[in-house]
Amino acid sequence: MIRNQIHYARAFVTYGSKTVYGSVISFVTGNNGFTTDGKVKFVTMSTPGGVYSENESQLTQQTNPGFGNSISSGIANINVVLDFTNRSTLNTAGINVTSNGENFSIVNTGFFIPSETGTYTFTCEGDDAVDLRVDGIVVASHYGGHPVDPLGTHTGTISLIRNTKYSFEARMQEFVGQEGLRIFWRRPSQSTGWFQNISEVSSY
Repeated sequence: MIRNQIHYARAFVTYGSKTVYGSVISFVTGNNGFTTDGKVKFVTMSTPGGVYSENESQLTQQTNPGFGNSISSGIANINVVLDFTNRSTLNTAGINVTSNGENFSIVNTGFFIPSETGTYTFTCEGDDAVDLRVDGIVVASHYGGHPVDPLGTHTGTISLIRNTKYSFEARMQEFVGQEGLRIFWRRPSQSTGWFQNISEVSSY
């Protein structure tokens, strides 16, 4: 099987002369021995207005399901939920947030499976409060109220081992104004540019 390629499949069952097909699924053959889907699980929820998350603890509170009301959940491609600068990107993908685009949060969870051993550099940008955890560690963040800064403004590094499955969580909390979340990274072998390598992220 060729590595780093997207493949599509669907199950089917035949009864006599009739064939019934299931939904089409996709997966990526990674460079690291795992099959991945380039997706994460997401949950969006409304949150009480009037506050910004000024630190990790407050963002944890504001993205807790008991703090607000769940709006939507599912699985989405990382180039949607980890790269949007307007809620219309989410809406177009069938991901609902509050009707006016204010006072909501989104939590994306999955797994990061590095294709290289060494120090990965992540950039985490958004509007408003955002952070990224890998293996339970906050690697990059930008709390408080602000617009989306250019990629590479808020970065952090973490040492990872190739072919190891790490938990991955990206969060954002929107108060008022524009909204967005952008998560990109560099492998140890990369010194410039920012990337979303779908073969390194999986929802399962």
